[in-house]
Amino acid sequence: MKIAILGGSFDPIHFGHLQLAQWAYEELELSKVLFIPAATPPHKRSVHLSDAFHRLAMVKIALEQYPQFAVSDIEINRQGISYTIDTIQEIKLQFQLNSNDLHLIIGADNLVTFYSWRSPEQILKECRVVAFRRPGFDLNEVDPDLLAQVEILNTPLLPVSSTEIRKKIRGGESVANLVPEEVLTYIWQHHLYGAPDLKK
Repeated sequence: MKIAILGGSFDPIHFGHLQLAQWAYEELELSKVLFIPAATPPHKRSVHLSDAFHRLAMVKIALEQYPQFAVSDIEINRQGISYTIDTIQEIKLQFQLNSNDLHLIIGADNLVTFYSWRSPEQILKECRVVAFRRPGFDLNEVDPDLLAQVEILNTPLLPVSSTEIRKKIRGGESVANLVPEEVLTYIWQHHLYGAPDLKK
């Protein structure tokens, strides 16, 4: 079994996340892509996130039509700061994986600060780190030694972001082409992102 972890705040999950997961699933020949909503991402401690209950619910809804994807509430249940190394070790135990069969998918821009993460060298030993390109990000900014230890996922650039989606919703703009319809319905029903009158 080969599994990839795709973590994030997913506030909200969108088509960019789903497309990325599908490309990873195909290119890495995976058994499953595991979406893991963070309780409190270390790099977003000062950022207000929607309640974890809603973020997890939206991911579950979005993945219903994708049997190759699954969601884990491991970080939400653990609470506190969501350190990647803790999640990697727990997932390895849960699925009985070796280091070559667990992939960690991150944005290439995260490679710049990767060595500031908790136990970065241990992360590189515990799994295969796979980075996807970000619009406008130059891989030359990454430490060459680190770049040699990770795999760059050959995917198209994904210009969509959750921040952009929240902004559009607050402004009353349509996001129907960015978010699954069922997720959009959930956002409307629960009046998320300050848009009680949200229309598709």
